[in-house]
Amino acid sequence: MSYSPDAVLKQVQDEFPMFDMTFFEEKYQGTIPVFIARVKDGEETLSDHWEKLVAHIAFNFQSQVNDQFSIWNIYLFFVTKGAIGRTLKYKIENDTFSTRKIVIEENASREELIDQHITNRDVTFSIGNSVITTPLELDSILSKFVSNTISNKRMTEDHRNSFRGIIRELKASQKDEI
Repeated sequence: MSYSPDAVLKQVQDEFPMFDMTFFEEKYQGTIPVFIARVKDGEETLSDHWEKLVAHIAFNFQSQVNDQFSIWNIYLFFVTKGAIGRTLKYKIENDTFSTRKIVIEENASREELIDQHITNRDVTFSIGNSVITTPLELDSILSKFVSNTISNKRMTEDHRNSFRGIIRELKASQKDEI
């Protein structure tokens, strides 16, 4: 990447004093640039300045990033002290320009933000004591999902081949169970 994290942070802090800014890079299946903007005042400050901050990051930071993974995985967390109206939160989080934007309405640590919104380390899965006794039906919901996914025009041939491999593995394991 052709930028200095310290220079990025200094520039953003100077330009947007209404936010306490933090910048770091999270290593998780690649480099993920993360900005945290702690809103000093309330909802009005956020409403007035979030779009300018996003544009600044897009033009002065994202345009300098060379790694495709990082370009598409830039996170911007807006952390507020109090509640934010649903309309503003929806508008920010569903804006598709530049970064992945998340509004957090409580004081969260850097680790909590990463665990909950990027790596999902806080999520646990368990099957419990359940035992699946019937074999997987390949004409089930999963099969329909895989078929629809394979026909997606935006999907690469590598992805299609991966899904076809999953289907072959499922069929093979189904034959082994019978």
